[in-house]
Amino acid sequence: MASAIKCIRGIEKDEFLSKVAKAYMAILGDGKGGIFCEDSLKLPNEWKSTTKQQIDLGKFDVLLANPPFGKDIKVKGEEKLKQFDLAYNWKKEIDAFSKTNKLKKEETIQILFIERSLKLLKDGGRMGIVLPETFFHAPKSRYVLHYMLKGNNVTWMLDLPHNTFRPHNNAKCVVIILEKNRPQQDEINMAVAEEIGHDHQGKEIYRWDYLKREANKKELWDDIPLIINEFEANSFNKYCFKVKSKSAISKNIFVPRYYWQSKIKEIENLARKEKLELVPIKD
Repeated sequence: MASAIKCIRGIEKDEFLSKVAKAYMAILGDGKGGIFCEDSLKLPNEWKSTTKQQIDLGKFDVLLANPPFGKDIKVKGEEKLKQFDLAYNWKKEIDAFSKTNKLKKEETIQILFIERSLKLLKDGGRMGIVLPETFFHAPKSRYVLHYMLKGNNVTWMLDLPHNTFRPHNNAKCVVIILEKNRPQQDEINMAVAEEIGHDHQGKEIYRWDYLKREANKKELWDDIPLIINEFEANSFNKYCFKVKSKSAISKNIFVPRYYWQSKIKEIENLARKEKLELVPIKD
């Protein structure tokens, strides 16, 4: 586990959770020395000396983050906010957004997390972050999407089921994986998980057999392993697919479910077998 001690760093604001993380790392074979109890959104020069010795902006190859988006937590204070571009008002231009000089009085924590995460990465570093789906399609969040995309390479988008964080959190989320300061590749890899093994109450659910019209009690309905299998086999079949990056950028929609053609074909086939007519919502 020496590699963990040398290479893995973690920041957690909650003292109890940071202790749990340290304990877990110790159980795995040490590595606890890389976990720090710190407010990651504070000015880095205000971090404890031990944190500053081990964590610095622009140094990391890989960053994973799951911001606290379930609650409407606001970050306040001019000194803290002014270090973030996303804490300022942005104005829409023809095909882009630009930052103004007007600093907001407060900002939600998940928006600032995006910027801090990107700034912790070195050029070419990869970031995987879980965010509410609205960041990837809603007009009011478009300036945040613009900030994430500008100059960076989106490699993967994973559409998570609405039940993922239920019953503790009702947010519908998407995972974005990108490379910092790299040109956008021609196609974005996307994947959709319909279910993740439990319902909105946290109870186990089993895969539905469409032919027998019953649940298969031998298989938990969790699509994540199937997505991993398709990725590892480089067999983009049902759950994984590719979307032209220009198409997603022009539409300003990065929600994988929107482009999930294999699911549409599956529904069409089922409707055909049952002699049902599919009618668009607009009709």
